Amino acid sequence: MSKGNKRITQRDVRLLDETLKNKENEKDVENAWRTIFRKYFVENNDKESSPEMNSPYNVDGLITTHELIPTKLLMEFKDGTDLNKDYDRSRIMAQCIHYMHIFKEQGESLPNVIVGADENQAFVLYAPNFYHYVDDNKYNWDTRPSDAYRNDTKLMDDLTKDPNMKVWTYDFLEKGITLKQEYLNIKNMFDEIDSYTKLQGDNFKVSVTDKNINGLFLQFEKIVLKNSTKVNPVDAVNAFMKLLLVEDQDEYYQNPGNHNKLHLPNDKSIDINGSEFQIFFKRYDRNFSPNEKDRLKDMVDRLIKDDERRKSGDFWTPTIWADQADKVLQKSFGNNYKNEALIWDCAAGDKNLTRDFSYDMLFSSTIHQGEVNLSSHRNPEAISFRYDFLNDDVDKNPTDNPDPSNWKMPNRLYNNLIDASRTGKNVIFYTNPPFATENSNKRTNGKSKSSNSKNNKIVSFMKEHNLGGSNTTTILTISWKNIKVD
Repeated sequence: MSKGNKRITQRDVRLLDETLKNKENEKDVENAWRTIFRKYFVENNDKESSPEMNSPYNVDGLITTHELIPTKLLMEFKDGTDLNKDYDRSRIMAQCIHYMHIFKEQGESLPNVIVGADENQAFVLYAPNFYHYVDDNKYNWDTRPSDAYRNDTKLMDDLTKDPNMKVWTYDFLEKGITLKQEYLNIKNMFDEIDSYTKLQGDNFKVSVTDKNINGLFLQFEKIVLKNSTKVNPVDAVNAFMKLLLVEDQDEYYQNPGNHNKLHLPNDKSIDINGSEFQIFFKRYDRNFSPNEKDRLKDMVDRLIKDDERRKSGDFWTPTIWADQADKVLQKSFGNNYKNEALIWDCAAGDKNLTRDFSYDMLFSSTIHQGEVNLSSHRNPEAISFRYDFLNDDVDKNPTDNPDPSNWKMPNRLYNNLIDASRTGKNVIFYTNPPFATENSNKRTNGKSKSSNSKNNKIVSFMKEHNLGGSNTTTILTISWKNIKVD
């Protein structure tokens, strides 16, 4: 649905306000909402998309655009409901699902956005999260849509338990809501609807797994939080996880009087982008199994630690890049490289690069013994050890030093490297370079590692043999800038 020259004014909202306050029945509520929806989406919309509003199959309202990817916005209006209650939201949604069943039986495309509203509140749902109901034969499709909340008890029961129904409502005539706030709430609601019309179906819906949870949290910080660098990592991660899993809604919720504030436990709050917040979590189908919930909760400590390291300026590898590196290595060495190659992660740190995978022959080393100890629970199949690969063993070679005990690396690693040189087995030095470009970012607290990159045996060796520029020390590493993200 193109933005075009869409506009609503405070005068339009004042008219909606007055009409809803003076309503006498449900039909008055419907007409009031239809008027402002028509003005925003039809009258002041881009005429090239030929938007229209009608009421097929007795729906309260259906707005359709005629584009390559058309928009279908299904509306249902009530009088006397309390949309803060699960039952009343499910009552509206049950009726809309029955309408969607009729659409499908008639061979028509399904709505991609659903709006439910009464005389003082409204909510928006991303319809593809509910398509699976339409094809299920266990529901009572013989009843009229308007009677679904009474006659389709199975559907009502399932909807009241569906986490995707746990949405925040837009308030309009609640006590303490000013006309200005009412206008902003209407505008935010329309902005949310516009966002859902950009993409449809699985192109917009995101599956949540323990593999992509880190990347999703980074999006949450970037898109939803206004000043993520000022938010304590524990607060940021806990808010993200609680909202994602629909838990502790009495503690984590959008402030009704200020949608740009997120309430946290102990009456704390953080600044958010209100409209983006509404959109963000509705992208996900949040019907997680108990096992899926447990796996995601197990990621909390990792997310907090990674966030702390980012905000302190420490060097780290996000999961999204570890996953992408795995894809690059599969293309270069084959899909089974983790089972066939000798892999030495020689700047392992906390094993961010390997912790999500399993290997047949993995060696993990880092210069800090503390990191070896802290990461001992990760990659238990690996041989983990303290080692300074910029200095240790650099001046040795197997010809002059054939005895493994003369090397600082473990005997098994030495022997496996010798064996690989004889058999042609792939050897992969898998590492985030610890050469660490000098920290020129004055806003971070991270320490510069310039001394690491200038005073070690590798640098001397490279200078002696004319390998790279005088300040270049990167060898056998993956250059992230050359990785194409799918």
